[in-house]
Amino acid sequence: MQIRVAFFLLIAWASLAIGQAPPTVGMSSLVANVMEYEAVGDGVTDDTDAFQAAINTGKRVWVPANHTYILRRLTPVSGTAIECENWTAILKMKSGHNADLIRNEYSLPPVDNVSIQGCQIDGNKSQNTAGSAIQMSGKNILVEHNYIHDTPHACVVLGRPSGARNMRIVDNWCHNPARSGNFWGAFAFTGGDHLTMRRNLATTEDNFMSYAYDVEPNPGWVVGCVLIQDNIGIGGGLQVGTD
Repeated sequence: MQIRVAFFLLIAWASLAIGQAPPTVGMSSLVANVMEYEAVGDGVTDDTDAFQAAINTGKRVWVPANHTYILRRLTPVSGTAIECENWTAILKMKSGHNADLIRNEYSLPPVDNVSIQGCQIDGNKSQNTAGSAIQMSGKNILVEHNYIHDTPHACVVLGRPSGARNMRIVDNWCHNPARSGNFWGAFAFTGGDHLTMRRNLATTEDNFMSYAYDVEPNPGWVVGCVLIQDNIGIGGGLQVGTD
């Protein structure tokens, strides 16, 4: 087990050094760089409006490295692709936000063809009492190669009572999810079918993580055709059941 964890972390940090390829010259018609929408990334300024403006273009949203972006709720639209240059591009939940960071509301139509890749997401749970890093659903959702930590609730929750399909949580590291007294864990599916949870790592130092991996449909929801493979949980295991 220790060898597998060490290998996973080695690959993760090697990927951090390499990161995503930055947009090339002439790609502005396809890419929305958050800096071009007046994001500051100084760890103090609220950059929510800049990120949402970039998302609303429907282009690939590019988040440059070596910055900390303070954010409130981000609402993806169909076709949203948020790509961070590497894990030094930090999306940090604003103090006192107390809600999910990236989310589409269940009362709205589902979003399709959405991806979030290569980011560090800091849930800032010392300054927030509620909220997951990512909570959304739709068709063709990909959450891949992110380092998510210190979330008041879960790191990633994907699910919907209907219309959710082909949602994937792959190659992510969730560290220290949940606060004391909150029954939350790392990664969860709560509704949908053709779901994949693969090669993720869930760890905890403060021991508030109730589970590492959860397949638990909400009341009246259905989960079907699930692949759970090659995940590691240190401090929590797999939970399958119903609320």
